[in-house]
Amino acid sequence: MNETGVKKSLNRILKADDSVLVFPYCQPCSAGVHDIVGCKSTTITQDMVGKKVGLFISIEVKRDDAKLTYSPGQALFARKVEAVNGLPFLVHNKTEMLEQFTERGIPLSPNKK
Repeated sequence: MNETGVKKSLNRILKADDSVLVFPYCQPCSAGVHDIVGCKSTTITQDMVGKKVGLFISIEVKRDDAKLTYSPGQALFARKVEAVNGLPFLVHNKTEMLEQFTERGIPLSPNKK
């Protein structure tokens, strides 16, 4: 599957989860901004038990045959996301994305509509 197809597939999964807000793709975006950017609602800290907050996420998608590495601009953006306690992701496909969300303790739960 090409990168455009993977992006569409990932966006469908993310948009099916009511706790995720995916920002529209911008053209042109600032150099280094990842392919999919959004916010996932997450319950945090003992003080906030039962309340939801947005967790900033960014997902950079690479073709299946491409190295799973950031460009210099993308690496800088990922560091900026991490600096504000957001979560950058670097994936080839939906399986990797779902695994990484689960590994980081924020599994996606698409609604069955």
